[in-house]
Amino acid sequence: MLCSWYRWRISKVLDTDRARPRSLGRHLERCPECREFERFSAALPGRSRSDLPAHLDGDFSELTQTIMAGVGRTIPSPPARRKHLRLIPLASTALITAAVLIAIAFFPSSAPPGLSELNPLAPWESAQTAFSEVLEQVESPYRDELAHLTHSLSASAEFFQVFWDIRLGPEE
Repeated sequence: MLCSWYRWRISKVLDTDRARPRSLGRHLERCPECREFERFSAALPGRSRSDLPAHLDGDFSELTQTIMAGVGRTIPSPPARRKHLRLIPLASTALITAAVLIAIAFFPSSAPPGLSELNPLAPWESAQTAFSEVLEQVESPYRDELAHLTHSLSASAEFFQVFWDIRLGPEE
């Protein structure tokens, strides 16, 4: 059975002082554990009202002395963190090295042409130039379409020039 669900419902009924639902009553008729839970839960408020004054009138001198002795002690200082201090120079060195490498890789070289052997990025720059030349030679559908449009526009311009007898550009 779902006794945990029914026990939650029993607690809710006792807390809100609502009437017990029929489904909960049917379950309580069949389940002795939930009946015991309801009996114990219903008796808790009365027991706590009767037992609380006896607990508050007790002798707490030993507990008070223990607490005060603990408060009077000095708190030891935490140990020094020397391991973390070693990481600071290493981390800063790593960051500086990364910044220098990024600067070398991404900023263009300003070395004179005679000193290109000393430039570590010279092979990359020559490879980039060669790659861009290869890309210019590759046939693309856009290049063909642009050439066709250019031819069509020049043919249309020649037609209008002849049809209206106008001249485009300076006279010869």
